[in-house]
Amino acid sequence: MSGPTHFTVRGALYNLQFFRKDQGDFFIGCLFLTELSTPFVSLGKILIQLSLQDCWLHKANGGMVLVTFFMCRIALFPFMYWMYGRHYGIPLYSVPFHLPLSTNLGNSCILAPQVYWFVLLCRKGYRLYRRSRGPPSPPAANTSKED
Repeated sequence: MSGPTHFTVRGALYNLQFFRKDQGDFFIGCLFLTELSTPFVSLGKILIQLSLQDCWLHKANGGMVLVTFFMCRIALFPFMYWMYGRHYGIPLYSVPFHLPLSTNLGNSCILAPQVYWFVLLCRKGYRLYRRSRGPPSPPAANTSKED
């Protein structure tokens, strides 16, 4: 088999073998796990567009968004560092010093927006919770004096 297809397939297989070093597949799989929260985020947007933000499904979905977002996008990074340390027999606090600087910087660049978005999600959830649990606000008092 000759031709451009053969070289492309062989090149792709070579690249896959290059990235398959010891724990490579595990860590790549963990990064794919970050997308587990995406369907819940999308469902929340759909429910809002359908004006169903007061139904139980929207509230349950909001809880799932927070749980999956935290577990799959934030807690994932300490878990990967812990697994790396466990595999190589080093304590968790020294794992960043055993990894290349580029790996730590790359993880920081991925993690920083996740933490920011999670804080925004928590703020929105808190506002919605406070609004649904709070007492109804009293009507505004008319402070103008009319004769």
